[in-house]
Amino acid sequence: MQVLRNRQLLLLPAALLLGAQILIGPASAQIPSSGAYSHHNAHSEGNVANIGGNAMDYFERRLPDGTFKRYAVAATHGNGFDIVDITDPLSPSHVTSYATPGLNYHPWVQVNGPRNIVAISIEEPATNVPNGSVAHGGSNGVEFVDITDLSKPVQLSLVSEIPGCSSLGPLPVRCSRLGASSALRGPHTIRMIGPNHIYTTLPTFIIDYTDPTAPVNLGEKSVPGMGLLCGHEFAPDHNIAGRTYVGICGNVGKWAILDTSDPANPQLIHEHRDLGDVEYAHEVFPAPDSSFVGVGDFRAGMAGGQSYSRCPGGGVHFYDISGKYIEGASPTNPQKMGTWFAPFTGVSEETPVPPTTSPNWGPCNLHSVLFHPERLMVVVGLYAGGSWVLDPTAATVPGGEYEEYSESPARGLGPTTWGNTKGNYLAEGDMVNAAQWLPFDIPAAKDHYYTNGLFRGLDVIHYELEMPKKLSRIRIDASAPGGVVSGVLDRYAILTHEGWVNKPLDGKTLEIRSGGTTLLAITAADGSFSANLGLSGGSHEVTVTWAGDDDFGTSSLTRQVSA
Repeated sequence: MQVLRNRQLLLLPAALLLGAQILIGPASAQIPSSGAYSHHNAHSEGNVANIGGNAMDYFERRLPDGTFKRYAVAATHGNGFDIVDITDPLSPSHVTSYATPGLNYHPWVQVNGPRNIVAISIEEPATNVPNGSVAHGGSNGVEFVDITDLSKPVQLSLVSEIPGCSSLGPLPVRCSRLGASSALRGPHTIRMIGPNHIYTTLPTFIIDYTDPTAPVNLGEKSVPGMGLLCGHEFAPDHNIAGRTYVGICGNVGKWAILDTSDPANPQLIHEHRDLGDVEYAHEVFPAPDSSFVGVGDFRAGMAGGQSYSRCPGGGVHFYDISGKYIEGASPTNPQKMGTWFAPFTGVSEETPVPPTTSPNWGPCNLHSVLFHPERLMVVVGLYAGGSWVLDPTAATVPGGEYEEYSESPARGLGPTTWGNTKGNYLAEGDMVNAAQWLPFDIPAAKDHYYTNGLFRGLDVIHYELEMPKKLSRIRIDASAPGGVVSGVLDRYAILTHEGWVNKPLDGKTLEIRSGGTTLLAITAADGSFSANLGLSGGSHEVTVTWAGDDDFGTSSLTRQVSA
C-alpha cells in the first residue's frame, strides 16, 4: 500500500522545485520509458511514498519476548526523517515522521541502534551562493534525536560545527569562514565512527557524542601526511576494526584509507589520487572481505554536479587493496582493476543530442555505491538514471545481460572495463538518492535492496537473478604452541540489535593442513577451531579450508604460523 503523507515540505531550493516540475509535470502526463533497460531483472515489491527522500540507514531491536523488529530511517529533503517498520521487508509501513528545526535542505541520517540515537545533519540553502540553488555548506549543525519511543522522537541536542556560530544570524555572515563569496560552512553528510563519534563532511568536523545531550565539537583535524582532513563521505570497514575509507573534498580525484582506531585523532594509511579518471570521489566503500574498494565518481563534482544530466554520469572505479586480484596491491599500494559505467545514456537513446546534454529527465550523477554485506555484489544509485546491480568480481566480458557501456567521444566517459551489469530498476521520473542492500540476517536480505527517491520515497526492490553464495571469513592464529593450529570461522558483518556483528559459524567441518599432514576440525559455538598438527619449532605454512554449504561458498586461507 502506498501512503503519501501531507507533510510540511517548506521551501525546497529552486533547482529541486524546477526538477519536480520537469519530472512530475501535469497529473495527466506520462513519463517516457527508457525502453529495454527500464526494468531488467529487478522490480519493486513495495513502497512507502514521500516527497523528498534522501539518505537512509537501518537498525534492529530485540523485544522482551526475544523476537526482533527492524526499521529504516529515511531522510527527507526540506524536513527531517521518517521511521519505517520493515520487519516484513516486503511490506514497509510508516511509523512516524520527525521534523528538524528550520529548513533542512540536505538531511543525512545515521542511526546508533544500541543507543537509540538518530543523528541528522542540518544543512540549509546557502542563499549567498550564485542562483541560490546548489546549497552545500549552508547553516551548520548536527542534531541528536532519542528514538527510544519510536512514536515520539525527542531532540537531545543540536551541536554547531563552529563554536559561537549561529544558524539564525543574517546571511551571508552566519557560519561563514571565508566571507560572502564562498559557500557557507555546514555538514553536508555525517557518518558515525565507532559508538561515540561522528565525522561531518564539507568540511569535516569530529563530534564526540558520548553524552548525546551535550555533544562536544572537537573541531577540524590535521592528519599527518595528509593535512587538514576534509571528506565528502566516510565509510567504516565493519570487518576491520579502526579502518575507514573516505572520498576527499574537491574535484581532485583523491580518496584515502584512514586508521580511526582513535576516532578523535584519525591517522593516514594511504591517500590515492586518480585525477585522470576520477573527478570527485563521492563515496568509497569496501567489499565485504575488504579485498578491494569501489570509488563512486560524482561527475562534475561541486562545480555543477546537481545539474549534470549527461548519462551515464560518473563511474565506479575499483581498486585492489589486498593482492587478491592484482599482485602487489595492498592498503598502502592500491592497484586499479578498472571502471564500470551504467549502460544507460538516457530515456531516448536514439535521439541525437549536443555533446553537453543528455535526453534524460534529470541529473544523471552516480550518487551512491554499496556492496552487499556478505556477497560480492554492488548496488548503485544513479540519480535520475535509476538503481543498478553489478557483479564487481571480474573484468567486463561481452555477451552478458547488457551491452556494456562503451566510450562515447561526445560524452568523454568509458568504456566499462571492470564489472558486469546484472539488473536495474528505473522508476521513471524519480531521482534516486540512496540505494542500499538490506543488511540483516533475514531471507529477504539475500536479494533485496531499498532505494530512497526524491519523489517516490522508499522502494523495496527485488533483484531477480540468482545471487552468489555468501562469503565466510577464516582467521588463523599466528602462533601454534605445541604444534596446535587454531583460529575462527565466522561471517562477514551484518547489522543486529547490537550493531554490526561478525556472527560465528559453528558446527562446520574444516580441513587443516601443513606439509604432509591434514586433519579435520569442527568449529565450536563461538566459531573457534583447533587441530594438533604436531608442528615442530619454527615457521610453517598452514592452509585452512571450508567447503561451504547451501548458503556459503568455499573459503580458504593460507598463512605462516610459528610453532
